[in-house]
Amino acid sequence: MGKDFRNLNFVLKSIYKHSIKNGPVEKWTFNSFDGNFFRGTFIAFSNEKFLGFGGEAMKAWWRHDPTIAVFANKEDSKKLRLVNTYGEDVSNKNEIFEHESFNNNPSNDAGFVNS
Repeated sequence: MGKDFRNLNFVLKSIYKHSIKNGPVEKWTFNSFDGNFFRGTFIAFSNEKFLGFGGEAMKAWWRHDPTIAVFANKEDSKKLRLVNTYGEDVSNKNEIFEHESFNNNPSNDAGFVNS
């Protein structure tokens, strides 16, 4: 990526700047998943064409735990789209998972995070 993605403001601006060039943007939540739990989370303005870039940015930003997957979901949606796994951009494969938490936070679905 070539830039310092440890700064969250830089991450969010980069995702927006890349996305807006290719059409309208919407709020997407990016979630880092370590295989058992969701850890790091941020909300960025993106579009579907640049979800893979958002997944790469999440892996570069969230360095506290190993990230095996990054999921993205639109605001108020329980459908999570797998955008990065083991460092590979898989956003074009359109793999969708649905969580059943009592709110819109996938971390609150014990069945999902422990599966």
